[in-house]
Amino acid sequence: MPLRVAAPVADAEEIPVMMPVYLPHERAARVQERVKPSSATPEHGLPLVERLIVLLDPTTGQLLSLMGGVHITTTREAAASAVATRALANADASTLALVGARVQAGSGLEAMLAVRSITKVRVALSRGPRSTTPTSRSRPVEAVGEAVVGADLVCTISTLQSPVLRLKWLQPGCQVNAVRSHSPPAREIDTAAMAHARVAVDSREAALGECGDCVILIGEGLFSSEHVSDARHRVLSHRGSPQCSKAFVRSRGDAGRHRLHL
Repeated sequence: MPLRVAAPVADAEEIPVMMPVYLPHERAARVQERVKPSSATPEHGLPLVERLIVLLDPTTGQLLSLMGGVHITTTREAAASAVATRALANADASTLALVGARVQAGSGLEAMLAVRSITKVRVALSRGPRSTTPTSRSRPVEAVGEAVVGADLVCTISTLQSPVLRLKWLQPGCQVNAVRSHSPPAREIDTAAMAHARVAVDSREAALGECGDCVILIGEGLFSSEHVSDARHRVLSHRGSPQCSKAFVRSRGDAGRHRLHL
């Protein structure tokens, strides 16, 4: 399964991104296409990132199915975060911070509620106009630090390119789901937090190839690739010390995992 293929278009703010996969047991080839953020889409009531899933016959190339991918993608990404939280977070985790409040915030909240008894939710809107918070139990705040300080769980779903989460805000034992760090220049978590935390990813190959939170810091020699664990094979079997912050970096959404979740 190759890494994403980006196809920048001259003089266009949007960047089409393709994620191809071949599933031999289903005799199908899938191509998930994404268009990276356009500042105009929220103004028209549309998702910040559009997604399209194409299912092809690998022998003939015939189109088998064409699906809108926003709901499928947000559900899958939230489910992957829930699996990580179930394995990594402290059993008594009850306070959740959501950094970003667009379409993925609602599914992210539902996923966290499924695996932990959440009693408090704080939402920091890191980009764009204020939108409706996912449920009545959510409390919107202006600053990311205000949302994160004292939280047991943090989900970052921002589209910003620079770190929005800092170690100084994280309490010992906090578990972080970093959902959107999936391109080499983009980061969600600051250097100190990444170096301090036990870092697990859904795909180590993808994280070391295209996740800015990992690629940039490894390139600068701040930690080695061994600092990054594959969640599927190493992390889900144990939870580790409650005094160590745990970061689950959702480094990649790929077409195959729309069918094959963690």
